[in-house]
This record gives sequence, C-alpha cells and structure tokens, in this order.
Amino acid sequence: MDGVFGLCRKKSAGVSVRPPLFSGVFFEEQQAVDEFVADYDTFGQIIDKGCHEFLAGDTLRSKSRYAALDETAVFGSICRHEFPQRFLNMKHGERLAYPVYLLKKAHQNKGDKCLLLLYDIACLLETHLKNRGHLDMLEKTTLGGVPIFHVYGHCAFCQLTYSPRVLTGCGLTDGEAMERLWSYLRRFAKSTKEMRPSHRIDVLTSALLHYMHQEYVLI
Repeated sequence: MDGVFGLCRKKSAGVSVRPPLFSGVFFEEQQAVDEFVADYDTFGQIIDKGCHEFLAGDTLRSKSRYAALDETAVFGSICRHEFPQRFLNMKHGERLAYPVYLLKKAHQNKGDKCLLLLYDIACLLETHLKNRGHLDMLEKTTLGGVPIFHVYGHCAFCQLTYSPRVLTGCGLTDGEAMERLWSYLRRFAKSTKEMRPSHRIDVLTSALLHYMHQEYVLI
C-alpha cells in the first residue's frame, strides 16, 4: 500500500454530472470512504515519533495544507506481481484511516487468508491497530514490513524488525511496486487535476488497466 500526493484534484475543477463509467473497477465508492474516514477516531491514534518525524498518519499536520484541493491524493494497493488492486481518493493527508479502510476491504475479498502487507509506515500502522484493539485484523494480517528503500529512513529497531529481507515469506520482494506504479501514473497528473471527479476516475482507471495489461504481457 502507498499514497501519492502528485495525483491531486483542484476544487475549482468543478463537480461531476454523471457517475464514473468505470465505477468500482479499481476505485472505491467515494461516499463510503468519506463516511468511514469521518467516523474513524483519528484523534485517538497514537503516533510513534521515535521512529521518524513522518507526515503520514498525522492528523494535525494534514488539516490545513490542502485548502485549494478537493482530492489531495490517491491511496492504493498492488499485489506482489504488480497488478493494481484497490484505490481510493484522499481528502486529507495520509491518515491511518485510509490504509485501515483498504485493509478491511482486502480481508472481505480474501476471506480467512492471511495477508502479508508492505507499507511505508507499517510500524506505525501495527502500533495503531494494537492500540485500537483491531485484534481480528492483526490475526489475519502480517504487517510484513517497510519497503526495502524506505526502511532506511526508519530507526535501527524498525530496520531489524520490518525489513523485507528479514521477514519470512517475503523472499526477494522489495515492496516498492507502488513507487513504480506512481512513476507511471504521475504523467497524468497535470490533466487530471483539472478534471471533474468522475472524468478523473475514468482516466486513472484506464491508465491502471493499461498498466495491468503491460504487466500481463511481461509475465
């Protein structure tokens, strides 16, 4: 999982007059996401600043940074084989409510299967889930670690605990698949930030479908 703030959308771009043509293909229904985030007690989350001064997950810092934006970023997930999975539009900074939402969705789709999750701040997410009492999610999730290049920005304890190179089941997975996907999607940033919400989702979904096809051809 990861978020990219290069794919924002301006408030001045207007509102949709129709639902997206590709509704539900990759992007979660926005009203459901907004309601979940609004009801989620982000002020009760405990952020471990001892690891690093991360902006991700920090509610207070994300309150007023994006006044001119209607959608601040895209948050999403990708599988180990680099096929896009589920995505959502963010309306704030990278709050922990967003990965929790996608993690819940992943468990609904995968049933009782245990998931191995790689995320830039997996250490903070694991602490957050423990503090919030989400034991059911932790039982079915191995918060596998921090992607191989991001882990060096963490403290020594996190590097020894969350590096993909020390985790059973990771193999040689580097966890940076989302960064490769963002590198591809950023080429659409200038045009999509001026689009209405439904048009933006259609363009990004088309791009994701093309990316998936390219991955399939390579495999």
